[in-house]
Amino acid sequence: MMDYFEALIENLNNNNEYEIQTCVIVRGEFQNSDFLLQLKADKDVLEIYEKYKRVKIIWKHIPSGDYGEVDFVALDEIEKEHNSLVNIMHELYQYIENDKEQIKTDVENWFPIFRFSNGDMFCVDSRNGHVVFYEHEVYDTGIDLHGLVIANDINELFDKWSKCKFFDLYDWSKGVNNQGLDLSKQVFQPHICHKIES
Repeated sequence: MMDYFEALIENLNNNNEYEIQTCVIVRGEFQNSDFLLQLKADKDVLEIYEKYKRVKIIWKHIPSGDYGEVDFVALDEIEKEHNSLVNIMHELYQYIENDKEQIKTDVENWFPIFRFSNGDMFCVDSRNGHVVFYEHEVYDTGIDLHGLVIANDINELFDKWSKCKFFDLYDWSKGVNNQGLDLSKQVFQPHICHKIES
């Protein structure tokens, strides 16, 4: 099994250019869910959801000042986080000036799987299984990065994002192509893990 979070911690601890600033790991036991099976989550991803109840890791790359952030939404929180997004959308719906219906439809179909400290999220779109970017400012600014495809599915997200130590970009459009994360982009290069042992 590839434990992406254990591999991240090991990678960070074995490189003196990185400093772990926050590391909260809570293990839990969860059964396979219809949600993950519907997403066709592979064995490694299923085991992550079965194994962890809470994971929050924040690191700093000392030479560049770059940060990485993992705030994993555990299986028993996904529905709650989804409902929270829907509630926020309903509260702000009347104030949305542009792209009102698309934002409403998107949020109703998006299920958060990773949170960021500024309120942004990576979500699974239940309509097609893609992992997309939820931009918390969408209600004020309209669609900009909102809906940006980060990965074609949840397996690809874990596979690719783990290879750059879960690096957190301010502007995710600088790290993707039309298929999602593009690890050949320069912005990721300082953080690429050349070999991760399972």
